[in-house]
Amino acid sequence: MKKILIALVAILMVLPVMLAACGKSEKTLEDIKKAGTITMATCSGFEPFEILGTDGKVTGVDVDIAQAIADYLGVKLEIADVDFDSIVPGVQSGKFDLGVAGITADDTRRKNVDFSADYYYASQAIIILSTNTTITSAEDVKKLTVGVQKGTTGASYCEKNGIKYNSYDNGAAACLALEGGKVDAVIIDKVPATKHVEAGEGKYKLLDEPLTKENYAIAIAKENKELKDAVDAVLKQLTESGKLYEIFDKYNLEYDK
Repeated sequence: MKKILIALVAILMVLPVMLAACGKSEKTLEDIKKAGTITMATCSGFEPFEILGTDGKVTGVDVDIAQAIADYLGVKLEIADVDFDSIVPGVQSGKFDLGVAGITADDTRRKNVDFSADYYYASQAIIILSTNTTITSAEDVKKLTVGVQKGTTGASYCEKNGIKYNSYDNGAAACLALEGGKVDAVIIDKVPATKHVEAGEGKYKLLDEPLTKENYAIAIAKENKELKDAVDAVLKQLTESGKLYEIFDKYNLEYDK
């Protein structure tokens, strides 16, 4: 009996520690430094923020920013190229340390993760076929079917405005659906929209009317203040030194200071 009681006491003493460990999801700044790596979740095909090369490597604006963060912390950058709508849940669960993918820091996402300081100002835009003469404004799209990238603010815009939409893995797939007559227009962030129009070689055109005003920021797990402070410090340093704008210029990205 005495041995059983001793065993029970030992279990009770260890249990709170085990529960605390189980409840810990995100890696702290100390954990990241000890591991020597920081994992960035992103979604390629969102040029020029994420560019998938023929060698399978992801480059772009967001990768350069994440690399600056890794350098600041003295760790190696690991890139996880995943579906866009899995990035925020992955950061929230601790699977990824950062979500860096042209992510709009909106109220819905803020319920699940924290965000760094803003690093880019964006908007949603409409792509249509170059032969289309009936769609001239956002109002015209409200009666039609639109293609969006799943999990994006383009989808949120459609939901808020009662617009019927089909979701695709990326903007390129949405544009192919447009070309194939499956949707009447595509709503996506303006910068990659411009890239898709250029790549279409005359198949598509972009409407001038911006649909939204948005801020891109880096997703970080809630309560991970030390990591957030470190990321904000890097963004501030990049901005004040002008290196952030050098990154934008490197990828021919238009911006407002």
